Amino acid sequence: MRYSNSTIPKTLSTIILLWLFFGVYRVQAANFDIQTLVPTCRVGNNISLQISLNSPDMAANAVQGTLRFAANEMSLIGLETKDSLVQFWVQEPLKNNVAGLISFEGAILNPGYLGKSGRILELTFNCRQEGNTTLSFSSGSILANDGKGTNILDKLASLNITILPKTSGTADATGIVAGTKISPKLILEPVARQTTAAIAAFAFKLQGAENPDYYEITLDKGVTEIWPMEKGSIYKTPPLDFGVHTLKVRAVYRSNFSLEANQEFTVDALALPIFKDLPAQITVNDPLGFEIITQYPLANVQLEFQSLKGGTPIVTVLTADNLGYLKVNLSGLFKVDSYLVKAKVLLNDNSASPYTAPVVLQVNEIPLKRFQALAILYLKITVVLGAIVIVLLSVVFYIIERIRRHNINYKKNLDQSFNSLDTEGKNIIELSDGVSGLSSTESQSLNRFQELLAKIKKVLYSTKL
Repeated sequence: MRYSNSTIPKTLSTIILLWLFFGVYRVQAANFDIQTLVPTCRVGNNISLQISLNSPDMAANAVQGTLRFAANEMSLIGLETKDSLVQFWVQEPLKNNVAGLISFEGAILNPGYLGKSGRILELTFNCRQEGNTTLSFSSGSILANDGKGTNILDKLASLNITILPKTSGTADATGIVAGTKISPKLILEPVARQTTAAIAAFAFKLQGAENPDYYEITLDKGVTEIWPMEKGSIYKTPPLDFGVHTLKVRAVYRSNFSLEANQEFTVDALALPIFKDLPAQITVNDPLGFEIITQYPLANVQLEFQSLKGGTPIVTVLTADNLGYLKVNLSGLFKVDSYLVKAKVLLNDNSASPYTAPVVLQVNEIPLKRFQALAILYLKITVVLGAIVIVLLSVVFYIIERIRRHNINYKKNLDQSFNSLDTEGKNIIELSDGVSGLSSTESQSLNRFQELLAKIKKVLYSTKL
């Protein structure tokens, strides 16, 4: 089949519009819900129901509905609006046990209701006839608080209820077995706990009483769980923390009679794993090899390596063999650092042992790199010291050279001065030799002058400059 160019855009536009319409509709959908603890009752007993509003995506400010039931199978004996989220009833809820219907219409003041399981009505029915019966909405509307009163009701709710036959003649209205001298009693009998799991199991045993309509189970201080008879008479706890726990069980009968039992029990901690041959230090590129011993075959072991510098730890999970042994061989995970190593056992039921005490693992540099780093450091120090020595030697040589040059010039000038003095002295002596009639004093002075020149010359030439 061929499509024209004008047909394809129209088709795409239609698909997009439909997607947008239904997509928005789903996001804004709301509905009624019919809730009960256990959807069973016995003929002659009562069952309580709650009509609730679910509007998680858009606030609702008005509700209206008609609920129908089989009048020959059930009879409405109670209708309660206390604690209802409806604050203004346009029409007070009506009940009709002949026609088998309940109708209501009310408003929720601004900003409306946004959420799940908002209570509208509480209903109590008396079960009249054995069999399966259905309560269902035949009509209804949920209006959004959007200024337009958009009906955001998605679907009409229904609930199937099983009506059981009356209690046999061997028990009275309380569930107590008639004609027995045994006092009615509920007993919690521990079932053998798995040796590798932090899970406890208990069997419910009744003495002098029939089976209840349901059990109420409270573990420690948690939320009470409704345990219908269809689940059997053995209760297994979820994985528990190690220590003392308390289990509280009530066997509940529709006649407001109940039996109660408490059981305190202890969950022992799983045995810690044991490190074997864990080295105190390795080099950064070496694999880390050691063994871990556990008491649990095929158990998982979680290893954690926390750097002493902080940050995110390195975590890995490995599996032990059939004997609980585990060989560890890890590589490429570590940097040069110090790590705290610890481990714990993990079992398939999510139970776990405590962590072992941390052990220090030192990861060192490769020796060659360490030698290279030291060599580079020494080379840097040598270069600096060499430069300092060269500078000092240059200064010393410069000073010596200046002194040497100064001495040469000094000696030259001194020689010139003495030569001039010596020449003049000789000239004076020669002149005195040609003069006659000198006194003895004058002759002595000339002699002394000549001796003085000789001494000066001797001193000058004997000194090394």
